[in-house]
Amino acid sequence: MHDVVRDVALSMASDYFVRDGVKKLEDWPDMEEMKRYTGISIMQNQVAQFPDVWDSPNLKILLMDIEKTDLVHLEEAMDMPATVLTGMKALQVFHRRDSSRKSYRAQSFRFLKIDFSQLSNLRTLMLQYYKIDTTPIGELKMLEILSLKNCQFRKPFNTIGKLTNLRLLDVEFSSLDGDSSSIFPIDAMSTLSRLEELYFLSFDMLRPPQFPFFLSFDMYPFFLFPRNFPSFDDLNITVLKTLSRLTTLTIHIQTIPEGFMFPELKVFKIRWGSRRRLRVKEKLINAFLSQVEGFNYLGLCGEFGGGSNITISSLVCMKPLMPRTNFLYLDSLEELKNINPCLLLGGLDALKILVIVNCPSFAYLMNAEEVLGRYALLPELEGLCFEDLDTFKALCNGELPSGTSLSMRKLKYLTFFRCPELLNIFTLPNPQQEFEQLQVVEEKGMKNISKGPTELLHLPKLQIVCINGCQKLKVIFPASIARGLEQLKELELEDCDQLEAVIAEREEEEKRIDKVVFSQLISIRLYKLYNLKAFCMDNLPLKWPTLEELSVDSCPKMKTFAASDGNQITPKLKEIKINTNYIEFDGTNLNTIMKYHNKEEIQAMNN
Repeated sequence: MHDVVRDVALSMASDYFVRDGVKKLEDWPDMEEMKRYTGISIMQNQVAQFPDVWDSPNLKILLMDIEKTDLVHLEEAMDMPATVLTGMKALQVFHRRDSSRKSYRAQSFRFLKIDFSQLSNLRTLMLQYYKIDTTPIGELKMLEILSLKNCQFRKPFNTIGKLTNLRLLDVEFSSLDGDSSSIFPIDAMSTLSRLEELYFLSFDMLRPPQFPFFLSFDMYPFFLFPRNFPSFDDLNITVLKTLSRLTTLTIHIQTIPEGFMFPELKVFKIRWGSRRRLRVKEKLINAFLSQVEGFNYLGLCGEFGGGSNITISSLVCMKPLMPRTNFLYLDSLEELKNINPCLLLGGLDALKILVIVNCPSFAYLMNAEEVLGRYALLPELEGLCFEDLDTFKALCNGELPSGTSLSMRKLKYLTFFRCPELLNIFTLPNPQQEFEQLQVVEEKGMKNISKGPTELLHLPKLQIVCINGCQKLKVIFPASIARGLEQLKELELEDCDQLEAVIAEREEEEKRIDKVVFSQLISIRLYKLYNLKAFCMDNLPLKWPTLEELSVDSCPKMKTFAASDGNQITPKLKEIKINTNYIEFDGTNLNTIMKYHNKEEIQAMNN
């Protein structure tokens, strides 16, 4: 938003002075020369000293982003004098950001003391990474855009109700100093009838906090760090009824009064319930976040052991939002058995990411018996994650009505974490699956990844497979499935105690497979697979024309790589890691290498 305002503002200015990160500001221009400028932009720069007063009667736009200086004695000089704006009576846009403090806690922000009394024409005010006193801001009656993102308020913004011309208000990730917990008086915002955009999130629940170096991300999940952003309480949600022009909203709400209904918003990030952050693995959340900027996010997060007012019947307040929701996060909802209630609230046709976590009654993604009508379910879904679901069994509990499909043709990410009742991943009669990444972790009851005739299942777009802690799996891919893995690039298998082979011709009725070619596979990592005997135990020729990385660690029973000796083609493989040893690979048969994977034998080979 700041960059857009800057570019548009400067394009409108006839005479302007610009210093960005490329061209450093050495000295201020002569004060007489400054009088002619209508726009000044000093972005990503260091300021050695501000003038005490600017006499700039024609200045309409002032944009400043101050970078950190390594010179301690310049810290005080970087502070803007309180009277510096008094000579800018024509000023309409003022943006001031202290980027030198963006990695600090709010307690370390510098206090910005500015005299706004002469700025009666100001339309846009944007401050970031400062401690501020909001009282004088309430006198800027012409303000239309007010952004105080990542600021610390010295006291509640009691004068907000005077800014009746506001169209945009942004206080995201800001905090309140002192004992008070409400950033605005309860009814103060009811006078902002022209407001179109309200950004009110007090913490970023989508992104993890920065852990201290001595803490492990995997050991300490997000929800153990609820106070990384000291913040104010949630807004009185009923005030939205008075904001008839509102189209954009970001907010966290702990409770919603009975009978409340959200307006029809175009853009939103809304969290209802607990203040916990997303509790999914780092790799997955990073994959999701790389594409969710601009997504409409809706998170429903109950409390551990109950205590939340989120019930199935209360979800009706979200009905205007469901058709536009792109990212739906469901956490600790005790009554939720499937997503049918969400579908009944206007459908999820725009949904791209669905994450379901710690819902103790959740058994199926879809209940076929409750699906009515003929339509495609979740047609835009790209990411699907199930985590800590004690009763989850399958995607669907039966056949869907004729004319209704759950093909999810756009699915790219499919992830399962700790769902002990899940026995198979693929149980639906959808022969073609289009997803690109498969992650399966600690599914201790799973014996096979698919149920039914494996020759009917095709995974032509699968690129990344990560399977960890699935103790009952004996084979990952039947040969008929492996043959179709045309785009597989990464394969990572870890801690699967009973795994004997990655590929096997285990189906008697399966047609004979002549060979398996992994035409895109770059990396294979096999770790802590104590019963793994071979990558493939059958006499099946394997080819890896693109394989560059092969790591085998703690696989004591793996004495051969593949039963088909002499038919392995790996032209790009130059080095193999076995346990802690790296072996140069010069075209020697992989089976020969694997016979000497014990440390002493490897050392003898290298000598």
